[in-house]
Order: sequence, then C-alpha cells, then structure tokens
Amino acid sequence: MDETKLLTTQETCSRLSKTPQGLDYMVSKGKLQRFKQGVGNQNFYLEEEVEGLLKFRKAA
Repeated sequence: MDETKLLTTQETCSRLSKTPQGLDYMVSKGKLQRFKQGVGNQNFYLEEEVEGLLKFRKAA
C-alpha cells in the first residue's frame, strides 16, 4: 500500500532549490499543488509531485 508523503515548504524549497516565492509562482502556474493543513494553515506539497519535477528537470 502506497503511503502519501507530504513535504513542508522548507523541505520542498530545499529539494527544488527554490524560495518560498518561487514555490508560490509554480503553484500559480499550475506546476505544483499546495495543500494547507493544521493550525495556521501550514503549506505542504506532495513528495511524489516534487520528485516528478526533479526527474523532468534532469531529463530536459
């Protein structure tokens, strides 16, 4: 059974070498989905989606 792993903004920024503003831009362009959860509506991103972006970047 696959378990969905969520990454924090900090983890996602680190993996994609982006700033939080860069992640906002990617979300606004539909390249990345953001999920809000918990107290203060923390932002989370799907690890699978982030890894897919990294594979696409390496292939280009």
